[in-house]
Amino acid sequence: VKDYFRIMTDRYVAESLETSHRKKVEAKRDTSIDEKVKDYFRRVLGEDISEDESLADALKDGTILCKLVNTKYPNMIKGVKKSNLPYVQMENISKFLNTLERFGIPKSELFTTVDLYEEKDMQTVVLSLERLAARWPTLDPPAS
Repeated sequence: VKDYFRIMTDRYVAESLETSHRKKVEAKRDTSIDEKVKDYFRRVLGEDISEDESLADALKDGTILCKLVNTKYPNMIKGVKKSNLPYVQMENISKFLNTLERFGIPKSELFTTVDLYEEKDMQTVVLSLERLAARWPTLDPPAS
């Protein structure tokens, strides 16, 4: 019983620290960039991302990200699935990120799957997508 309470206390402290860190990161975040990124997706994809929907919610399943690449380079990302299953959604995000790495975008300029899926660091997600939008015209498909 003693170990159970120690484990539960440790878990609570870890969750509290993570929540505290997330709140600090979000407080520093420039949410005006979110709208610029949403506008970029609207222009490129011709789809409406609702003003009321958060960027994280719109991108969380990874399908819009993959569609962005496939709009410019058809069938570049294969096997994109619309699903409510977390592992499928994370797989879509990973496919997008792996494709960008194949395009030569350094890993240091990209967000991670967890940054987006768990909303751990939306500032990094937004800044990565903003940089992608700025360099999109210079992106060339990877050599096969």
